[in-house]
Amino acid sequence: MLLIALSLKENISKRKIYAVGLAFVAAIYISYYILGVGLVILTKTIPIWIAGAVAIAFGGYTFITGYLEKSRIVGKKEVRRNIFRKEATIFGAFSLGVLISFTLLPCSAGTYLAYAILISKVGRTLTLILLALYNIIFILPLLIILFTMGSITESKSISQKIVQRSRELSMAAGAILIALGIYIIIGM
Repeated sequence: MLLIALSLKENISKRKIYAVGLAFVAAIYISYYILGVGLVILTKTIPIWIAGAVAIAFGGYTFITGYLEKSRIVGKKEVRRNIFRKEATIFGAFSLGVLISFTLLPCSAGTYLAYAILISKVGRTLTLILLALYNIIFILPLLIILFTMGSITESKSISQKIVQRSRELSMAAGAILIALGIYIIIGM
């Protein structure tokens, strides 16, 4: 969202878009990695079938909120107001990224919790590597949006198309998560 908002601003240099956008993405990566370490520690004793149940439940929640076009982000209006300020700074973007990590948590907690349960059963080093990989994949869409929006001039129409498809994207993500949960439970 921050990346799209910055690219919509006129008179903001591409360098500033990239700097502020990368600070925002880095904050999300770092925050989610730390949250992941905490989840892994908490989930070491939880049976794997619970990961499947969490994935199914959260997949259903994601699908339904997508279908109903309900927001899963707490305080979305306030966050949006902060994002659309013209005087965005690297520190501000990083701080906002940390804050958004906690407001995004309801959107992605089910997936992350299921993943944490699964990887908590392997060694410490592999767990930390798998958390790093998960978070790289998690932020990859943000990086793609950042570099796409920074490299084109007609970003408003693209950002509108992304927002217009959020219902379908949420429903697809929910269905995939349900399928993953069923696979985890059946594959045990």
